[in-house]
Amino acid sequence: MELLFSYGNPIFWIGLLLAAFLAGCEFYLNDMSVPLARYQKFTFTKHPDMQKICRALYVVNVLLALFAEVGNYWQNESFSCLNYFINLMVVLLIYFVVCYSFVICLLWVVSALWRMLRLFVAAVVCIAKDTVEWINAE
Repeated sequence: MELLFSYGNPIFWIGLLLAAFLAGCEFYLNDMSVPLARYQKFTFTKHPDMQKICRALYVVNVLLALFAEVGNYWQNESFSCLNYFINLMVVLLIYFVVCYSFVICLLWVVSALWRMLRLFVAAVVCIAKDTVEWINAE
């Protein structure tokens, strides 16, 4: 666990949690049934206050990425513009591709499992009701 948390500085981990929160807001508040050509990031028509908050947090997240350091290799290297640029691209890749897609996929799976559980419970209740009616029939 120590190896995992030493992978990046605290700014990196704060930004990662912020990216996960933004992905959750995107999943629950944005209209996901819109075609991909008309999709707009952080457009919550029913929640305008949350839309402003998420857009501000997105800007904060991008600013945090400027100061995040990730990986052991980058901590041991001397500072150069190329190393800084590569580190920044790795951080942005982790935030907005890996973390974002992982959270969205995880929430889709949880949502599907929740629906399947509700369907299973409804089926059990229906079968139990029919069985009780069959037993009580004359």
